[in-house]
Amino acid sequence: MKKLFLSGLLALLGTGAFAQTSAGTISLGGSLGLYSGSMDENTSERKTSSYSISPYVGYFIKDGLEIGINTRLSFNSSTTETEGSGQEFKTKSFGYGIGPHITKYISVTDKLYFTANGGFGLSGLRTKNPELDEELISTTSGYYIAASPGLTYFATTKLGFSASIGNIGYVSFTSTDKQAQPERETNSSNFDFNFSPATATLGIRYFITR
Repeated sequence: MKKLFLSGLLALLGTGAFAQTSAGTISLGGSLGLYSGSMDENTSERKTSSYSISPYVGYFIKDGLEIGINTRLSFNSSTTETEGSGQEFKTKSFGYGIGPHITKYISVTDKLYFTANGGFGLSGLRTKNPELDEELISTTSGYYIAASPGLTYFATTKLGFSASIGNIGYVSFTSTDKQAQPERETNSSNFDFNFSPATATLGIRYFITR
């Protein structure tokens, strides 16, 4: 997939990208994230696979500075196996988020730009047990403030490809244990510094210039 992506960038040679980041330009697009991995947790092992899609729309309020609305939908499945027991516990999760963002474009070459992205918004997560008629295990809702670095390559005057990994931010959320009797809520907040492969995304953008 990486080779195909890079081949596409090299094949789609176009003119300079200045018009694409000038005031008045509208950008439409989205990004995709994929992850699969495992983690040892004391006497158990957790295997996780996930993917996310993030459509968005943006508007350049001045040259090199974009504001817009970003949304995110994520899907996650995990299997936890306790050592020596042969037992597995499976979960499936659906997450969502929406909020405004701001992006600063800094020229590296006439086609390649470094991007500094920042935003905040609301998010939520629903976790179910797929082996018990999709029984709801827990729900989570809260808000986030985050910043992340990235790169955008302008392949043509209308088309750009983006890549990003990592984020720095603050999250605050409330989790509800739906299996407890009575239901139990837990409030949490923390600063997050995460540059793991699970945060990597690839995206495509279409620019409508004046």
